[in-house]
Amino acid sequence: MLALCVLRASCVNPANVTSDTSSVNLVSLLEEKLAAEMKSIVTHHHPVTTYYQVALALLGLCQQGSPVRQTDVRTFSAAVMNGELKQGNTEAVSALALRCFYQGRYKPADSVRDALIKLTMELYCARTDQHTIGNLYSTGLTAQALIANEYFIPAPVWGAKEILEELRAQAEPGAFVLPVFASQALPALLWTSYLDAGRIPCRASVPPGSGGDLGKLHRDANCELDGQLLPLRPRELDHPGRDEEAESKEPEYVR
Repeated sequence: MLALCVLRASCVNPANVTSDTSSVNLVSLLEEKLAAEMKSIVTHHHPVTTYYQVALALLGLCQQGSPVRQTDVRTFSAAVMNGELKQGNTEAVSALALRCFYQGRYKPADSVRDALIKLTMELYCARTDQHTIGNLYSTGLTAQALIANEYFIPAPVWGAKEILEELRAQAEPGAFVLPVFASQALPALLWTSYLDAGRIPCRASVPPGSGGDLGKLHRDANCELDGQLLPLRPRELDHPGRDEEAESKEPEYVR
């Protein structure tokens, strides 16, 4: 999936990656891998590899606009609700993947929405007094997930300003020198996420520093909730003007 993100951001079609002697359709390969993973989850109650890899596959195919079976999205959402995702990075990538389907008006939306709320709450609760989410190296990816799902928990509530300042402070002495860590932290520092990979038109000229303005965050936000419920948005505000009758009609695939 990360290869798909890189290719899309580089204006290369992942469905037709060519070399001097051959070409490969990475999208078809990913679809085959996802089908095998989902068959294993349904049959054996666990994936062939890990839920992290399943989440990456779902995210990559959703971003590519490839058809994904509704039953696969529902199966994955059920795994989230059943607590089968154990690691922070898995939860973060899963929140990004399900956000992609949610933005695409997956129907019925309730299963995805409930799983998203559960994941977002768990990521929020993983914050530490050191202004990280989990450990330092999981913070970048987790911050991406919270940025993408700011609809459920606003940035001042999860302490975005302090957390991103800590990421920036740790980046200066070289904490994220390895590409795998830099690729997770940099999008968050630019107030974006993997969901935005490939969205910039390939021929467009993008001015420097257009990744987002952290100054919009409320500097004096009080993120201590004292055990109170998070200010989740009312369900009726999720999709203004949505067609309830149309929502009840469930296609086999979602893009």
